[in-house]
Amino acid sequence: MTHAVRFAAVIALFWGLSGCLQFEEATVLMPDGSGKLMLIIGLAKDKATEGMGDLETPDPEDLEKDMEGIVAWAEVKKEEKGDMVWVTLAGYFDDINKVKWWEKKQPGGGEEEGGGGGMEPPMPKAAERKLMLGFEHKKGSTELVVTNGMRDELAKTAKEPEGESDEAKKMAEEMIKKMLEGFKFTLSVTVPGDVKPAKGFETSGRKASLVIDEKLILDAMAGKEEAKKKMEAMPAKATLAWEKTTVSDADVAAFQKELAAVKEKWKTMRGEWKKKAAEKKKEK
Repeated sequence: MTHAVRFAAVIALFWGLSGCLQFEEATVLMPDGSGKLMLIIGLAKDKATEGMGDLETPDPEDLEKDMEGIVAWAEVKKEEKGDMVWVTLAGYFDDINKVKWWEKKQPGGGEEEGGGGGMEPPMPKAAERKLMLGFEHKKGSTELVVTNGMRDELAKTAKEPEGESDEAKKMAEEMIKKMLEGFKFTLSVTVPGDVKPAKGFETSGRKASLVIDEKLILDAMAGKEEAKKKMEAMPAKATLAWEKTTVSDADVAAFQKELAAVKEKWKTMRGEWKKKAAEKKKEK
C-alpha cells in the first residue's frame, strides 16, 4: 500500500487539500527567459471553506521555502464557477532556470516509511524533498526541459498493487478512490514559439499540456492497457521545442511592464501577506 499512502501524503501535505481537487500548473515563458507560473486550484464548494484559507492568505516565507526563483507574487484571485471555487496564485520570475518547486517540507522532518507507526502516511525526510517542477533553458535556445515530479507520484499510484494481500490491495484501492474523487491535474507550458509535437503532451500553438485525472489513474490501476500506455507515455522529464519566437515586440514590452508593476507592488504586499498569515495562525 506504499504508493497509495505516499500519494495521499503528497496531496494532503503538499497542497493541504483533498477531495474533489483540481489544479493546474501553468507556466508562460518569454523569449528572454522571464515569465510567470500560475497555480490554479479548484475545490468543491463544500470543501472550500476549510481548504482554501491558506491559499487566500499564503505566508510568503512558506512560499519562499518551497518555491525558488519567484521574484514577486501577484494578488490572489478567487472566483466561483458552478459547484467549484477557484483560487489563482501567480508568481513571476526573471530566469526560468531558477524556478524550482519542491515538495513541501515537513516540520521536524520525518521517516520515509511508516513515519508515525501504525497506519499513518509516511512522511518524506526534509533532506529528500522531491522536485515537483523545474526547468532548464539555455539563453537563445529554442528548447525547454521540463521536470514534472507530480507525474511520478501519480504514475506510482496508478500501478497495480504488487506483492500485497487481497485485503491490503482493497484498502489501497479504497483510499485512492476517496482521494481521487473529482481529481484532475493539468501541467501546461506556453513557450515563445509554436511548440513541436512532444511525447505525452497535447500541443496547440505555443502551448503544450498534459492531463492526469481520476479516470486515467483508476483505469491504469485496474490494468487497462490503453490507460497504462497513456500514463507511461507521459514523461517525468520532457523537452519542449519550437522553431522560432513568435512573440511580438509589443507583447514582450507589455509583459515587461506587467512584471515591473508586480515587482513594485510586491515590495509592500509581501508584508501585508505576512501580517495576515500571522494573524491566521493565531486564530488556529
